[in-house]
Amino acid sequence: MIKRMISVLETPEPTILRRDHRSSEAFLTDLARALHALGAPAHRLEASIGAVSVRLGLRTQVLTTPTATLLAFQGEGGARVELLRADPGEVSLARLADLSELIDAVQSGELDVAEARARVAAILERPARYGPIVVALAHALASGSAARLFGGSTLDVGVSAALGLGIGVLALTFGVHRRFARLFEPVAACVATVLAGVIASFFAITSDLAVLASLITIVPGFTLTVAMSELAERHLGAGTARFAGSAVSFLGLGLGVGLGRRLVEITRLPAHAAAELTSGALWSEALAVLVTPIAFLILFQARARDAGWIALAAFAGFLGARLGSMTLGPELGVFLGAAVVGTIGNALSRATGRPASTTQVPGIMLLLPGSLGFESVSYLLSSEVVSGVEMAFRALTVGGALVGGLLVANAIVPARREL
Repeated sequence: MIKRMISVLETPEPTILRRDHRSSEAFLTDLARALHALGAPAHRLEASIGAVSVRLGLRTQVLTTPTATLLAFQGEGGARVELLRADPGEVSLARLADLSELIDAVQSGELDVAEARARVAAILERPARYGPIVVALAHALASGSAARLFGGSTLDVGVSAALGLGIGVLALTFGVHRRFARLFEPVAACVATVLAGVIASFFAITSDLAVLASLITIVPGFTLTVAMSELAERHLGAGTARFAGSAVSFLGLGLGVGLGRRLVEITRLPAHAAAELTSGALWSEALAVLVTPIAFLILFQARARDAGWIALAAFAGFLGARLGSMTLGPELGVFLGAAVVGTIGNALSRATGRPASTTQVPGIMLLLPGSLGFESVSYLLSSEVVSGVEMAFRALTVGGALVGGLLVANAIVPARREL
């Protein structure tokens, strides 16, 4: 990171005309705040700000973490520092794509700084692309598809989808009432566990599978992967902070599941024998593979016109992971799947101008180690320490393999844009 900062300071004067430094610095500040709010990883945020800074004739150092961004502007009168304190942002792929296009326009000289600042503000103020009903249904689709991919029966899929819909409604409710937001994960896990236990007393479902599938949209597997990616890029501060945040989220989910199980035990409800997990029909698994990334397209607020490319990348990545599992094992097989998703995303970025994250983020959701991390915490809360540690190690192995696959893809086919 120090080398990157020094290189920015030593970059020769740009070829375009020098603009007013104060206005350019204000634009960079607004841009950094927007990228942070929309969930850009540390290495991509710093690279984007650095590239625009050089183009505007500024000497800028930038350091970002999940909760703050620090900008230092070096001028003839000395250095000026801007500290932007903010909560971790939620990923919005459509808005990140708009910001990426705006950055291109500024670098090419099509936009001046004043107009660019106005467009950044407009992008942030733009309402969500998908309303609450569609988002809640996306939670249900993702949970039902996850249950199918976990080997659940038709009844498991239906129950998981219903519980996922409830989780989506809870997420929207807690999102409105910010003071309760930090309680969302344990409350959601507890509610899902209790409802699954009650349903299991009437129907033959696999309650643990239904709970895991219903929570799949809030299990922080994506956050864990981003953290490991930042660590691999030597952004140690941001990666460590994000890794700790994902660990706290896992603990919150585990606490909710443990409390829910205890409440079910106290009620002493009868339980039906769960159906055996099976591979099921091939067509239904293929349908689940196609539906899952579309559900996450909605949850990550991506553009609807990118649905075909996202489904293609996800399906190819899933097939790559299956092929890799046959030769390298189930954990390392994720490496091949991630490399396929990353390569497709970067190739599309170069061909169409879209940011690579548009297809990569929903595409890798089928490969994330979130379920392993969740099971690890569940085992630890049940005093099964050996199984818990084993699952945690497997989750880290899968996460490392996923990040390694994306790094290889970036080396083979570099993306055209930083985002």
